[in-house]
Amino acid sequence: MTERYTLRPPGPANAGRAGRRDGLEAIVRRARLAILWEGLWPPLAGFLAVAALFLALSFLGLWLVVPSVARAAALVALATAALYFLWRLARVRPPSRADGVHRVEQASGTVHRPLTAFEAARAAGETDPAARALWAAHRARMATMLAGMRAGWPAPALFRRDPWALRAVVGL
Repeated sequence: MTERYTLRPPGPANAGRAGRRDGLEAIVRRARLAILWEGLWPPLAGFLAVAALFLALSFLGLWLVVPSVARAAALVALATAALYFLWRLARVRPPSRADGVHRVEQASGTVHRPLTAFEAARAAGETDPAARALWAAHRARMATMLAGMRAGWPAPALFRRDPWALRAVVGL
């Protein structure tokens, strides 16, 4: 039977550990929010660009001067593009805790994945005192590596999806 090790509840002897655990949970939560934003922003930006293009064409009065066939074709194209971006937006799923932990470890630039290793369950040797001592030493070493963990800023990299900066044309 594997046992999952967690930090003890707050108390006078464990006050620093519990605070560290709460701090790590907050960092993982921020990392998950950053990942979620990276997934939401590209389709949201596309939808907003289509909506802004529709408004720009409307403010210019283009709908009044073009033939009805061209107006219908443009409206169908804009509606199709808007529905496509809404469909992509609806397909974005919230990241898992494991995704957040992985993001924290990547953003922190740590080696040996200390947060994953700290939260890992011991595979064997629950009754062996040497294995327990080795596991405790390993966890203590990983706990010291957790001090510099950070979530990192969101990087949706919209420029990679829009290399010609067409999103700027809408604003102009």
